[in-house]
Amino acid sequence: LSLHDALPIFFASWPFKLSFWSVLEHLVGAGSGRTIWTISTEFQFYTVFALLWVGYWAIPRLRDLFFTLVLLAAIALLWALGFSNDRIALTGYFQVFAMGMLAAIAYRRWGERHDVRKVAGYLLLPLFAFWLVMSFVAYHHWGLGRFSYHQVWLMAGIGLLVFAASAGAGSIFGRILGAPILVWLGEISFGIYLLHRPVMWALGAFGPVLDVMPYPVRGAVLIAALLFVSHLANVLIEQPWRNRIRRWSWPKMTQASTRLGR
Repeated sequence: LSLHDALPIFFASWPFKLSFWSVLEHLVGAGSGRTIWTISTEFQFYTVFALLWVGYWAIPRLRDLFFTLVLLAAIALLWALGFSNDRIALTGYFQVFAMGMLAAIAYRRWGERHDVRKVAGYLLLPLFAFWLVMSFVAYHHWGLGRFSYHQVWLMAGIGLLVFAASAGAGSIFGRILGAPILVWLGEISFGIYLLHRPVMWALGAFGPVLDVMPYPVRGAVLIAALLFVSHLANVLIEQPWRNRIRRWSWPKMTQASTRLGR
């Protein structure tokens, strides 16, 4: 059996029942939505993010101002056109990523100032944390679910919370968030987000065994398996590749800063 013949059989045996070429379509959001939607969205986002990253370092001056205006304009355009309800369309989620990038730019500019750190740590961090929890409780109570992503004011609050957590890391609230267990959960959170559905499917193969367990025990098994797999993904994939990217990009950033200094 040749590789050309084996690939379609392999992909068609997935839970999605997709052909090999339709998998490639899903990675750019052009498929029917039968794949794992988180993976499609991530591929789309990292394609856009890589282009933004290259563009950011290609602009020698006023890059923060330029990209702030670009991101705000993109959010405003999506808001005016109406956010997509398609489960794997980046145009339904881009504003979430954009708020995070805006928070990073704000932290680069003002996050190290003493007065900003005080206000962020002792006022903004607890205020926006409480506001965010209450907002999502209200949204889920009203049955709006994931479409809360379409509320720009809510996403702006999340961006401010990210900024406050970064700038106010030295406050008592920041130190609580910096507890080892919470740092570990933050490290593996991407794996939890990306892998929860495959872990559920994998455990589904043990249905007859799990079905005889009480519901709380099944839930504990699922959580334990998800945390374990996400930890492995972080240690074996995410951390090594982050380190490689830093080793590759740091000299280039240093050279660019040196040229600008001249």
